[in-house]
Amino acid sequence: MEPLLNSSKTLLLTVFTVFSMNVFAQSIDSCDDFVDGPNANWTHVLVATTIDDGAASQGSQTFTMNVTSLPENGASFRVYKTTANGSDFFGNPVALTLGSNSITVGAVGFDRAVKFQFSNGSVEFDALSLNGADSDCAVSVPPAFSLVSDCGDFVTGPNATWTHVLVATTAADGAASQAPQSFTMNVTSLPDGGANFRVYKTTANGGDFFGNAQAMTIGENSITVGGVAFDRAVKFQFSSGDIEFDALSLNGEDSDCALAQETASIIGCTDSAADNYNELATEDDGSCEYTVLGCTDITACNYNADAGQDDDSCSYADAGFDCNGNCLDGTTVTIILTDSYGDGWNGNSLTVGGIDYTQDDASYSWPYTANSEETFVGCLDLATCVSLTYNATGDYSYENSWSVTVNATGETYSSDALIGTCVTGCSDETAENYNADAD
Repeated sequence: MEPLLNSSKTLLLTVFTVFSMNVFAQSIDSCDDFVDGPNANWTHVLVATTIDDGAASQGSQTFTMNVTSLPENGASFRVYKTTANGSDFFGNPVALTLGSNSITVGAVGFDRAVKFQFSNGSVEFDALSLNGADSDCAVSVPPAFSLVSDCGDFVTGPNATWTHVLVATTAADGAASQAPQSFTMNVTSLPDGGANFRVYKTTANGGDFFGNAQAMTIGENSITVGGVAFDRAVKFQFSSGDIEFDALSLNGEDSDCALAQETASIIGCTDSAADNYNELATEDDGSCEYTVLGCTDITACNYNADAGQDDDSCSYADAGFDCNGNCLDGTTVTIILTDSYGDGWNGNSLTVGGIDYTQDDASYSWPYTANSEETFVGCLDLATCVSLTYNATGDYSYENSWSVTVNATGETYSSDALIGTCVTGCSDETAENYNADAD
């Protein structure tokens, strides 16, 4: 392996290759390898092969899962396959157990489907393979430390006493080799008997200089070799490859050995509000999916065709009106009642088309607001004759005023009137010109 200052890409690959790996457990219901099952008893399916796979479907079909956790009441799996005559075959349920679970469906001489059905999506596992292909659902990441012997930044030492060497610079680096040279290592574990490091450097006359051995300690270990005026080599020699560390830098540059666990991101949706939130993910990949909340009642005014879950926000038109406030039958009118003193209509009312409107005295309290208004919207059939009548049946009628406006035409009435299609004439039955049709 080349030293740190020459090949970080190679080192990163080496770290991932050499480290023993930790594996995060994954549940069946959060693993995309599984599809929805046929019913509530068999909720998830691992598809091994289908008839469309042709000759490949005739081969033996196998899955292996290392289970790390089971739901409270356990879980089972079973085999589904199609037979030579095209019918369905369901194997007996097999209880899943902690540890390795595996089954192989033997080869046949016809194209067929083979699927493994599971009874519960809460089963957790840290390894899964289907027909020999490992699943990406079980994600491996490096441990939180590195051994000197596993880190490609170090080269082989000169002898059995100084087994590993961290090369800071060589004379071939020219003027850069004259600068101060330093390393810092945060040690997390030492071998039995401890470990040492020492400085090796070349001198101005080309001779070799070996510094005194220094005992390494748990925690930060650091040393700086001062600058000089000549090209030289500086190396830090270590007595054991079993030194564990979680941070290492050489001349201010962080080692990939310590950075590997940071770069081993778990990709997925990191938004806990999303439907497919992955609590193990450390880097969002833009895959988050959300259930659209909204009104799912098609009869509501604010129906949302995209909503997948109702949020109790539905709103509806008032009786007799559409969602835009227009009358379903008749013509829309706006009725405004005003009280100059501001204490309500005190028992008086306005009759519009047979419906009484008033200001409720209980809605007003001291201090009163002069010229208080209440607005109503009504529907009138102006193809008939409609009566507007003020009823002075209470007190302080002189404080009351009102208006009725036909929205479509803007016509406004503020005193008793007949509107719509009315027949005028004498309505006194004793008169010679009495008109029985008069309104």
